[in-house]
Amino acid sequence: MHLDSRQKLFPYAAVAMAVLLFLGSIGAWATVDIANLSATESGMDGNGGITLALGLVAGASVIFMLMKRDAPNWVVIVPLVAFGMAVFVGLYNWADLQNGAADNAGVAAANGVDINYSVGWGLVLVTLSAFAGLILTGAPWLRTRLHR
Repeated sequence: MHLDSRQKLFPYAAVAMAVLLFLGSIGAWATVDIANLSATESGMDGNGGITLALGLVAGASVIFMLMKRDAPNWVVIVPLVAFGMAVFVGLYNWADLQNGAADNAGVAAANGVDINYSVGWGLVLVTLSAFAGLILTGAPWLRTRLHR
């Protein structure tokens, strides 16, 4: 895939997004505060292992493309799919956390207990870095497809 001068940094930025995706996967995905108690759930307690693997695949495939300039076209699809799946996992977990908060709000109110759910920094990092990686790998690929 040929990149014009404005897109030369895209693959390097995509590798950085894969590293951030990896780091977010092991970070805090959710915090629950119940009265005086607080609990944090790591990404590795849930779907963080999936996003960790997707970050490794995305990063490795982009590094492969950087090392081998004449990489086959199918190699370009690999980080697109990996970043796209990581976006889906991040958004799914974000929505699941919000649904859990809504489901438990009524029970907590009925029992006079205050429950607070919040999205952790790891889940935010996973979702945003995966989305940025998807754009960084998808934009040059789409541009080359449209200008054939």
